[in-house]
Amino acid sequence: FRRFERYFDVVTTAESGQFHETEYGGYFATHPNVEYFPETSGCIADVTAAVVLKFIRLVYEPDYVPLRIDLAWQPPEEKVSRYLEHFGCEVVFEAPLTAVHVEARDLDVLLPGKNANLAFQNDQLSRVVLSELKKNDLQSQVYARLVEYLPAGECSREKVARALHMSESAFQKKLKA
Repeated sequence: FRRFERYFDVVTTAESGQFHETEYGGYFATHPNVEYFPETSGCIADVTAAVVLKFIRLVYEPDYVPLRIDLAWQPPEEKVSRYLEHFGCEVVFEAPLTAVHVEARDLDVLLPGKNANLAFQNDQLSRVVLSELKKNDLQSQVYARLVEYLPAGECSREKVARALHMSESAFQKKLKA
């Protein structure tokens, strides 16, 4: 899960993910970095929980069932059974955050496909990609803002310029240059 935190940052800048240890095991939770439209926030919660669970099933057990899934929204009542069926565990709707909860016994096992060399190479690659995303040149900053704002559907030249602390005309001139 610590490694997954770093990989999660490579996958999206719209959300931040963090693993929290608890007395029962722990949970991987996400927090939005952007303000989503109300119509899309449920989709984001669903996708996030499904991706985290898919990752666990890919690297650990294909039929893995977590302790609980928290979703930061409430789907229509007629869809609730599909959530319970897909996740195979208790699902808490309208939770304060989206999270996948796991038992302690699942945290300290050796993964079936473990490969120290491959893990090291993947860690190196994720560090390079993250450092590229965090560069301070204008092109990288604009790209990072686009990736951040597009999922919410609120991306404009004015908003990006404001985020970079520039007037829209100064921003346009620098982009053109």
